[in-house]
Amino acid sequence: MMVISFMSCLKKSKDDPFISLHSRDGRLANEWKLKSADETMTFTFNGSTTTNTTSVINGIHSSSGSPYSLELTIEKDGKATCTVNDDGDINSYTSYWSWLETGKKKSTLLLGVVDWSCNSIWTVSRLANKELVLVHETSYSDSNSSETEKVTLTFEAK
Repeated sequence: MMVISFMSCLKKSKDDPFISLHSRDGRLANEWKLKSADETMTFTFNGSTTTNTTSVINGIHSSSGSPYSLELTIEKDGKATCTVNDDGDINSYTSYWSWLETGKKKSTLLLGVVDWSCNSIWTVSRLANKELVLVHETSYSDSNSSETEKVTLTFEAK
């Protein structure tokens, strides 16, 4: 019996802590503050490619130089609240979250409140007691163009 209980404590994502005494739901349910964000968008049209990169580091948005903060509260009951302060313009969103997998391999999250990309599917790259890393990737293409986007959000527990 102890082996079965112990196995549920092992990491699920490659960057998770090797062992945790808290469940993934228990670690996810927390108040999170954005530590850093990186977004890379690549556009190709008729053979010409453009790449745009945006980041937030130490509360400063790289493209505007203005203050930017994002706080995310995830509750065990499935409620999620996101508050964004973009250069003094404060907005708050409330929605719900859920794991897209069942059982023990919970690594994909439907989270409908993150300002960076609303109503998105996020891969939980790292989930520790004090750190959460979410990754969102999309791609689109047709006969003349293509677009890819990758967003990585790193949060620290408040």
